[in-house]
Amino acid sequence: MLHARLQFLNNNYLHQSKPINSKVTAKREGTPHTHYTFAVRQYLKKMQLKLIASHILIFIISIFGITHLYEYVGNGTTEIIYAIFHLTIVLILYLVSGYLLTDKTEKFKFWNYYIIALIGAVIWLCAFLNSPTDLDWKNGNGGILWLIYRMYISGIETPFNFSDSFSIHTKNIKLEIIILLILTITPSILQAFGGFIKTNRNKKTLPNIGYK
Repeated sequence: MLHARLQFLNNNYLHQSKPINSKVTAKREGTPHTHYTFAVRQYLKKMQLKLIASHILIFIISIFGITHLYEYVGNGTTEIIYAIFHLTIVLILYLVSGYLLTDKTEKFKFWNYYIIALIGAVIWLCAFLNSPTDLDWKNGNGGILWLIYRMYISGIETPFNFSDSFSIHTKNIKLEIIILLILTITPSILQAFGGFIKTNRNKKTLPNIGYK
């Protein structure tokens, strides 16, 4: 009886399906949402790099292009007019750069244009914490960070450096520090506005297709 029982258990075991221990590797396919998120991140990364590149290009145009013509401009009213013209051109360039670098098919998001303001704000904060009462780096009071910051925003600040009547430099250090912070935020705001114009314009030009 015992022998018959053992034989039955042995036969039952032999007929059971055994798991396959081999490892099968396959390429994991992402969901459409995963692919979309990756594409958006890649787009934003490229866009941030292009925004920084545009900032550098505008700096070059402002410093080595437009500024060079000041030597041909007289003092007084003419110099002020040219400084205003200089500033206007720089502001328009930031606006146009935001327009050109925006994909018209993308949904407008203001925070996509933060990079120039973010970098500038970080440098500004470090400079302020290091030297909150002295902006003159020549004094050796730790104001070297203010020099780095002024170089970063020099493309938009330079028009204010040629005429005392059109200048941001005041005896009130706190006010001047706030103005310097505004100058690093302005480019991002203008680029965002340029992007908004492009996306909004694209929405208006899309054909209205109706279904009967």
